[in-house]
Amino acid sequence: LYEKAMEMARASSPDLLIFGGDYLGPLSMKDRMGELLQTVRGRLGTFGVIGNHDHWFDREAIVETLKSVGVEMLGNTHQLVTREDGLELLIAGCESPWSAKAWSPIANELPKLRIVASHTPDNIFHLAQESEATLVLSGHTHAGQGRIPGYGPALIPSVHGRLFDHGHYIVDKTHLVVSAGVGVQIPLRLWCQPDITIVDLIPAKS
Repeated sequence: LYEKAMEMARASSPDLLIFGGDYLGPLSMKDRMGELLQTVRGRLGTFGVIGNHDHWFDREAIVETLKSVGVEMLGNTHQLVTREDGLELLIAGCESPWSAKAWSPIANELPKLRIVASHTPDNIFHLAQESEATLVLSGHTHAGQGRIPGYGPALIPSVHGRLFDHGHYIVDKTHLVVSAGVGVQIPLRLWCQPDITIVDLIPAKS
């Protein structure tokens, strides 16, 4: 499954590749994780943030492994990326609430094209309002992991309940995309396919 996910990511030839957290269950698999993740790269950069499971298991060991295979860990900071045509964008990480370092709003003078990786969609409201994010990429929900046909997810680990379970939303002009992710803590999904998410940013027509 994970090899297939990496194959699909490579085939998409991404400009930016962003890993959204919850990388491991047993820490003994961290070397295998590194082997898999280093097989795909974003043309303009490969970035990552941690999730709650990484915080619970061994944050430092997981971050060190990711860095060793070329993943730039954002933490609660940002990086500027410049495309060949001169377009500037900002890629930021928000690891709240699973980081000791607090999230800081993005300064107004920085580029307005802003992509924020936040493991949980629970951060969407303050990311949209405080930092005017263009796009927030999240996971954490596993899209419910089990979904009841005609009803949806039975359980979502979010303070907002089922409001942002999976898919594309717009909150205060900020686009939020919530992925179902690839892995599961319990190796079982019911009517809930794993996914990697490919987002195309297209300039709005004037």
